[in-house]
Amino acid sequence: VPTKQPLVEPTMPPVFNPTPFPVAAPVPTPTSVPTKQPLVGPTMPPVFNPTPFPVAAPVPVPTSVPTKQPLVGPTMPPVFNPTLFPVAAPVPAPTSACAPITFVGTSKGFSDGNDASLTGPLGGFDDSWMSRGFNVVSFAATTNYLLSQQTFDTYDSEAESDAMFSFLLTVPSGSLVVVLAMDAIDHWSGNKHIGNNLKSYISTSFGASQFSSLTFRESYGFIGYKGDSTPLAEETKTSGSGFVSVTATSSCS
Repeated sequence: VPTKQPLVEPTMPPVFNPTPFPVAAPVPTPTSVPTKQPLVGPTMPPVFNPTPFPVAAPVPVPTSVPTKQPLVGPTMPPVFNPTLFPVAAPVPAPTSACAPITFVGTSKGFSDGNDASLTGPLGGFDDSWMSRGFNVVSFAATTNYLLSQQTFDTYDSEAESDAMFSFLLTVPSGSLVVVLAMDAIDHWSGNKHIGNNLKSYISTSFGASQFSSLTFRESYGFIGYKGDSTPLAEETKTSGSGFVSVTATSSCS
């Protein structure tokens, strides 16, 4: 009986390497389990900046609540001035009541001095503008301040009579009105340039009684209130018989 041979571990057959290169060394089996590393929170990815300019620094978060400021009343907005010029100062209100004023008007036809003048208005009065025809001036009843003035050459045409009629229509009721004739107030030929509408209106709205009969170069003066039935003063003189002077005091109604 053959003797039993001891068991021998089988040996691995040699590795076949069909290529001329050396066989890679086997990866060694780890001898221990690696220690777990502590978890770390994810980090923010880098900021993407598509432009070549640097990223703006983030706005810091306030560390404390700001203290409330006390309420302040609204301020007035600035004055709007659409022009390049400074804003005009407001006109001050009158500081005193209207004082009575005495008006003196003079009328001189062509043959009696050929002139017209007026004195008495506040601050003086420039009557150098007065000329041929009817010179009309209006004043405010409550202040005696000048409202309007104009000359109407009714010697030249009846259109001037219509213009005077329209002028008197615009004068406020209660205003003081002065009418002074100079040179000639109607045409010498007998053509009546003083229209009937003007004659009627002065008679009914101002109380004039002598206006409707005026002719050519007569002197004529009138002072009265619009709306009164009787004038303060009215006078007429025919050509060559002297000039007219009318006087009246305005009491500030």
